[in-house]
Amino acid sequence: MSNEEKREEIFDRARKKFGFVPNVIKELALSPVVAEAYMTGVAAQERGASFTKQELQAINLALSAAEGCKYCKAAHSAMGKMAGLAPGEIELIKTGNKPEDERLAALVGAARLVREKRGKLTTDDLKQIEFSGIVKSEIYELIMLIANKVIPTYINHIAGTRIDREFS
Repeated sequence: MSNEEKREEIFDRARKKFGFVPNVIKELALSPVVAEAYMTGVAAQERGASFTKQELQAINLALSAAEGCKYCKAAHSAMGKMAGLAPGEIELIKTGNKPEDERLAALVGAARLVREKRGKLTTDDLKQIEFSGIVKSEIYELIMLIANKVIPTYINHIAGTRIDREFS
């Protein structure tokens, strides 16, 4: 299969998922293997993660904000709204604050901490995270989310990806 055929296959999957081909997918698909890696990670999150759709969007929004990715912040704000996150919660997360919901606050705080420390958590860090109700398997899933967020964030920084009107 040629790269062009692979791109079309990726675009078809994106259309089925989003109803359009987001600009970030177009950019990632310049290398179909990169787009495939990213989309496989997203599918794994949605299919098997311990987190609800709201929780996934809150975590991804927090990571996007921490990385300073305007495109990802816009996309996860829109998807968070579609997943049922309250506008006030979205705004709190986007501005680096914790949402009011206890579980969301714990997940967002843990994701930020793991990202900031690059996984080098102290015993006290782990106790704090576990005290907030997050189990070790969920910490590992946060690491997967952090890893998968690097791909579009870095590429958006390099490409200056234009925010889709659907995410504005």
